Amino acid sequence: METDDQPLFQRLVVVHDVKCNDDYFWMVERGIKPFELRLNDRDYHIGDYMLLREYNLEHDRFSGRTVMAIITCLVVGPWLAEDHVALGIEVLKSKVFT
Repeated sequence: METDDQPLFQRLVVVHDVKCNDDYFWMVERGIKPFELRLNDRDYHIGDYMLLREYNLEHDRFSGRTVMAIITCLVVGPWLAEDHVALGIEVLKSKVFT
C-alpha cells in the first residue's frame, strides 16, 4: 500500500558522462575542488553520479583519466550565470584508462 512518505516509483540511478577541463581535473581528483559549476542542460539530481573525463581543450582530446563522483548538493539561483547549476560532489574513485 502506498503512503504519502513512500514514492510510487524510485528514480533510476543516473551517471552523467561529462568533460572536465584538465586545468581543474587534478583539483577534483584530489578533493581540493569538491564542486562543479555546469550548464544545467541535464536533469541533475542529488544522488546521481558524474563520470568526469579529463579533457584538454588545446589539443581537443581526452587524456584517459577519469573520476567517478556522486552529487551531494545542488544549487541554482540568481547569483549563478543563467542556466547554470552548482553541484557539490564527492569523489568515489579515480582511474586512468589507456
